[in-house]
Order: sequence, then C-alpha cells, then structure tokens
Amino acid sequence: MARMAPGKLWASQVKNFGDGVYYDGGNLSLVITNQRKGRQWTFKYTSPLTKKRRQMGIGSAFDISLEKAREIAASLRAVLRSGKDPLDERLKEKQELKVQMGSTFQEMAELYLKKNKPHWRGDHTFRHAKNTLESYALPVFGDRPAASIIREDLVSVISPIYNEKKADTVRKLYRYIRKVLELSKVEGARDAEIPQWKGDLEHTFPNLSNLKPVKHHEALKPEEVSPTMQRLKEAGGMGALVCRFIMLTGCRSIEGRGARWDEINLKEKLWTVQGERMKKGNLYSVPLSKPILDLLEEIKPLHTGKPNALLFSSDKGKALSDAGVLKSFKAARPQNSNAVVHGLRSTFRDWIGDETDYPEELGEYALAHAKGSKTERAYRRNTAVEKRRPLMEDWGKFCMGEID
Repeated sequence: MARMAPGKLWASQVKNFGDGVYYDGGNLSLVITNQRKGRQWTFKYTSPLTKKRRQMGIGSAFDISLEKAREIAASLRAVLRSGKDPLDERLKEKQELKVQMGSTFQEMAELYLKKNKPHWRGDHTFRHAKNTLESYALPVFGDRPAASIIREDLVSVISPIYNEKKADTVRKLYRYIRKVLELSKVEGARDAEIPQWKGDLEHTFPNLSNLKPVKHHEALKPEEVSPTMQRLKEAGGMGALVCRFIMLTGCRSIEGRGARWDEINLKEKLWTVQGERMKKGNLYSVPLSKPILDLLEEIKPLHTGKPNALLFSSDKGKALSDAGVLKSFKAARPQNSNAVVHGLRSTFRDWIGDETDYPEELGEYALAHAKGSKTERAYRRNTAVEKRRPLMEDWGKFCMGEID
C-alpha cells in the first residue's frame, strides 16, 4: 500500500483522541495508551538495508507538537531517501556522543568488574582485579575518558612496577587495563586501537619472564608431614579438618575449602570437582584413600543433609577463608617452619619424585596439572584415576605415619 501523504491530523484532534493508533501520514503516527495518559509519536518505515518493518519513537505528544513531529518525520524520510536506516543512524549518533562525552576509564573498569564477577571462580579473582586496577591504574587516569588512554599512559603506570621487578603484577595489570579498553570499544566509548604487548610494549619492558625468579610457596619437609598431621588431628576444629583434607588429597586450598558432599561418591571412592571450580577449568577426580574416607566419616555428623552442602563450613554455613585455614596450619606446623598450606602440593610432588617409584606424569595428574592436548587429557583423566589409587593410598599412609 502506498504511503499516506502527511497532514491527516489536526492539532485539536491530538488533544482529544482516546486510546488507539492515529495515522498522520508520511510514516508518522500517534499512539495513545493507558486511558490517554500515554501519548507517543512514532515513525514507522521499511528499512532500506534489511527490508524489514521498523518502528522508531520520536517523543511524547505532551512535549512535541504535531507541527514539530512532522518536521522530525520529514528529516527521517530524508535519511531513508539517502539509503540509510534511521534507527541505525540514531545508534551511531549516540555512540559518537558517548565517545565525545567520554565514559571515564573508572566507569568502564567498574562495568568490566560487574560484567565478569559472575563468571569468575569465587571472589578472589574479582578482588584481585579490583585491587590491581584501584592501586595502579585508577589513580593515574581513572577520571579521564577511556577514549583518551594512549600508549604513554600505560607506560607511565607500568614503569614503576617494572622497575621494582614485579613481573607478575606487570602482566596482570596490563591484562586488566587491556580488558577494560576492549570493553570500552564494545560499548562505543572508544574508537582508538589498544596498545598491544606483543610487538609494542614488550620492547619497552623487555625480558619480563626473566625479571625475577618465581617465588615458590614454602613447603613442609617430608619428615615434617606426619608430625604436622598428628598435631592437626589433636587440634580439632574446622580449620584443622580442612588442612587434613587438603594434605591428603593434594588439592589447592580453594578447592578443598569449597568441597561439597554432592562431589563425593563413597561407593566409587571418588571426589569429582567440576571444571568451573578448578584453576585450569578442567574436570578433576581424586581417588579417596582410606585416611580420606576416615576423615569423611569423622565429619559426617556435621552434614546438614543438603546434597550441595560444604564438607567444611563456618558457623554461618559459608566456606572457610584462606586466612582462617592458614592460621590453623601455622599452629600445627613445626615451630621454625614458614611452610604454608599451598606448599603442601610441593611436598606431595617432592615425595613422589624423591621417595617413590611412581612416574612423574602420574604425579602431575594427581596435582591436576594439564598435560598434552585436550583429547589426550580427557582420555587420561578417565584412565589415570585407577592408576592413581595406589599412589593416593601410599601418600595417605605416609601422611598418617604408617610408612616411611
């Protein structure tokens, strides 16, 4: 049907119409709703790009007169005649205005944290990203438009950290800044290219990997394992229970503190952790040795009955903090030792390599270290469980002082 010529409505009619849709022609119509409380001018057209019908709001009839609405409709018809889509053009204008007005780097950083928090495992990554940005980037250019951040700005915040030989902090700070700037481009708050590390900043900050040796976690000596386990048993308390579980399974602290009853299969003697709770994002299965099964039997009376309940929880039903568990471990470790909970994994690895004949590869799988391609890891994940049972039984006996 041919488009109606404009000029079908009268100003007096606009004031008195009841609920309904009233066409003025020239793509312009008046939509009245909610017992005449809602009065909206709309521009209906066929997109020259997609050939689909679209509708564009022009504004309220309470604020825009019939004459003004016709002027706006005429300008939109001119956009159509040029082969452009009025809604697309409006979006472009908004994005350009956003760049000109300039969402600040801090605003985009807050949006980045908000968008990613639900997808990060636990609060640790969120807190680390937030603290890193707040400590280094935001004080320097947080109040500036994200569109204005250039290479020299990144150099200014990274240089002091690089000079202090904090290689890991340099990597993480750059990654967080880059992610914020990438989001800024997606949100239309930035047009400029983002300074890249490879081929650019790496020449300003060379040899990052050799900047400082990796500081390993302090670990128990093999001869200190059994006495520490005995002191943890004597100490009691939820923190000590978690330490025992972490020691016997060889897991990371966050995985042990977050262990749930629905991950435990007592029939198959297996603890299976889904990928979203793992550092590498891969499914992780631990054969349950007799000492672990005994520990689970010990804490069974504490089970609330809910399938997804934590094995170890605070009085409020939440997972124990890393600091709380470390406090329990420090109370049980040898007096002159600086060993920490995460160092138990190093102790486990050293015991496998120095005290047993088990292959190194088996130890890497026991520690959930990714090896080989994705297909190879999936195959070995299924086959290595049974091979690891004797290893975990021997480690359990070693921890309990039953073997040297």
